[in-house]
Amino acid sequence: WFINLSRSELMQADLVRRLTKSMESAQLSRPDFIVLECKESDLARRDPRISANLAEMKKWKVGLGVDDYAFSDLPLKDLDKRGVRFLKLSSQMTRNLDQAPVRELV
Repeated sequence: WFINLSRSELMQADLVRRLTKSMESAQLSRPDFIVLECKESDLARRDPRISANLAEMKKWKVGLGVDDYAFSDLPLKDLDKRGVRFLKLSSQMTRNLDQAPVRELV
């Protein structure tokens, strides 16, 4: 299950409480099947509230996904450090994949 979160939702003080309460109410036995998805720019902000919420959700084994990833705000090397399990590439990254010479690189 992918749950898209906006920047304002990621910064909410009660985010973890609400998500864990929902997981418990739904009797989810596999929280690792849940992926919180946020934009690359939100993750790159290094806002302490966002970092704290994501670190707490990681303790629950909830995954993290990055939507609209374009390599602009967050280097690939930082993704593993932050526990990112999924990437959705920005359309600007995939727009011309069917054209040479890009096709040869892929």
